[in-house]
Amino acid sequence: MKRKVKITLTLLSMLMFFSCDYETHVINTVHEDGSVTRKVIMKNSEEKFEPGKYRVPVDSTWQTKIDIDVNEKGDTSWILTAEKQFASVDEINEEYINDQGSNQHLERKAYFSKSFKWFTTVFRYSETIDKFMTVTCPASDFLSDE
Repeated sequence: MKRKVKITLTLLSMLMFFSCDYETHVINTVHEDGSVTRKVIMKNSEEKFEPGKYRVPVDSTWQTKIDIDVNEKGDTSWILTAEKQFASVDEINEEYINDQGSNQHLERKAYFSKSFKWFTTVFRYSETIDKFMTVTCPASDFLSDE
């Protein structure tokens, strides 16, 4: 019975967290000098986008445009596309620190490195995002010793 309650609470909390925010896609284009062009695409069923619900920090320094998409069923979606050029990952990390959106409590960090190996250059870009759900469900609740 306890297991069902935990699962139900977890599913309800996930529904609450994920149903309020916009469907968001992030495209990072990493350049040889370490600069990053970041494009954020958010989809909403209403015309107004509230900055407090953004999953990725977007402010007035970004180039933005709003498009309308109507599907075959006649449902209307508004798509906010924002783009910004960052000189380095340090600027992205600074935006994460100053974020006032729905993910401001998450620990996020971007990394970039460049190394030379023989006749090639290896570029590495990554972002680390802290876990979202902190609910613990031990494996022993679901698995037996068999």
